[in-house]
Amino acid sequence: MSIGLDDLEALVGRALDEGARAAEVLAIRGTGLEIELPPAGGPVERPTERDDLFVRVWVDGGRVGRMRGRYDQAEDLIGQALAATFQSPESKVAGPMASIGGLASGLGTADRRYRNLSSEDRLDVVMGAERQVRAGDSRFRSSGFRYADSHTWRGLVNSRNLRLEEDATQYRIEGAVEGAGLSLNAFLEARSFASIASLPLGTSLVRRGAALMAKGRTIPAGPVRVVLPPLPMARLVRLLGELFSPAQLLSEGCFLSLPEDDTPTMSAKFHIVDDGSRPGALRTRMFDDRGVPPVPLTLIREGRVAARFLDPEAARLLDTRPTGHCWGDELGPSNLLMRSGTRSLNALLTELEGLSLRVDDLDVSGIDLRTGAVDLVVDGIVLDANKEVGAMRRVRLVGRLQDLLSNIVDIGNDTDRIGHVDAAGIIADGLELVLE
Repeated sequence: MSIGLDDLEALVGRALDEGARAAEVLAIRGTGLEIELPPAGGPVERPTERDDLFVRVWVDGGRVGRMRGRYDQAEDLIGQALAATFQSPESKVAGPMASIGGLASGLGTADRRYRNLSSEDRLDVVMGAERQVRAGDSRFRSSGFRYADSHTWRGLVNSRNLRLEEDATQYRIEGAVEGAGLSLNAFLEARSFASIASLPLGTSLVRRGAALMAKGRTIPAGPVRVVLPPLPMARLVRLLGELFSPAQLLSEGCFLSLPEDDTPTMSAKFHIVDDGSRPGALRTRMFDDRGVPPVPLTLIREGRVAARFLDPEAARLLDTRPTGHCWGDELGPSNLLMRSGTRSLNALLTELEGLSLRVDDLDVSGIDLRTGAVDLVVDGIVLDANKEVGAMRRVRLVGRLQDLLSNIVDIGNDTDRIGHVDAAGIIADGLELVLE
C-alpha cells in the first residue's frame, strides 16, 4: 500500500484528537532485492521489504511517548505511545521540531537507473565479481558473495507544520576469498548501481591474498611502525564515529573524552569531519529522523575532540541548533571524512628508513573503546621503505589507541570511500608487535 505525507498528517491529527499536545510521525518504507551465490546450486534471489513507522507524542509537562511498528499498526501505536507518557519524566525542552531551513533536494541519494534494472543486470555484477576470484588465482576459492539493493521512501510530519520526504537508493556487494590459510573479505556500498558495477571487487581480493603469500623478511617482536591503508583506517574511523554522542564523550567509560584544557589527545595531523549533506554519499540525507537537516561537523580538529552530535532536546538545553544525527532513538554519524595529506603513502615511505608493517585489514573487535586498549590479530606486508620485502600472517599488534593516534608520522593522499567513510592511509608508531 502506497502512502504519502497526507496520510502521515492524518495520523498526527489522530494523535492530537486523542489527547496529545504535540505529535510526530516518521515512516520509512522500501523494497529491494538480495542475491546470494551459495557454494552449490544456482543463485538465490530474495525480495526484501521495509515498513517502519515511528510515532512520538508529547503531553503536558513535556512528557513523551515513543513507539515503533508497521504502518498498518498506526492506530495502536498512537494509543501505546500516549500510554507510555505516564512513565516519562517531565521536560522543559521536549517537543517536535519546527522548520529551521537547510537542505532542499538534489543530494544524489536516488539512482534514476534503479527502476530499470533487470534481474540479469544485478546477477551480472555479483557473478562477475565471483568469476574474478576463480579466474585470478587457483590458490583461492570464492565464498559468501552477495548482492543487495533497496529503494526507500522516508516521510516525516509533525504538529509544528513540518512536512518532509525523500527517496533514496542503496546498493551493496560483498564477498570473500579463502585458501592457503587466509580468509579475506571486502564489500562495496554506494547510492548508484554504476559505482558498485565498475569496481573489481573479486580482483582486489585476489591481489590482497597473493601479496600476503609472499616469502621474505619479517619484523622482530617489539615496537613496530605500521602503515594503515584506507581499508583498515576506514574500519577504525567508523568505530571512532560512534563515540560522538554527549553520553559517550562525557562518560568515564570512553577513552576519547572532551578535553579539560587545550592539550591535544591525538596527533595534530588527525582531522575527522562528519558531513551528512555530501552529494551521493552513503549516509547523505535531506533530514534526520527528527526532521533536522544535517550540519557538517568537525569532530576531531588537530587532534582534539571539537564537536558532538546533538538531538533537539540536547540542543535546546545548550541554546543551539541540533546537528541532524538522529537515527531512530539513537545518535550516530553520517558520512565521515578523514582529512588526507598532500603526498602518496608510497612517496612518504621512500623517505623513511627501516622496516614497517602494512596492515591488510582490521578486526576492530580487538579494540576496547573504554580504555583504548588494542589487541589485534592482523595479516600484513613487510616494507623496507616503500619496497615489499615479505609478509607476516596472524601476528598481534598490542598497545593503546591513544598512542597510535598521537604518534602519526604522516597521512597520505591515498583515499578510498568505504561504506560511509572516506579514509586516507596513515603511517604511525605507538604499537608493539607480538609473535606467538
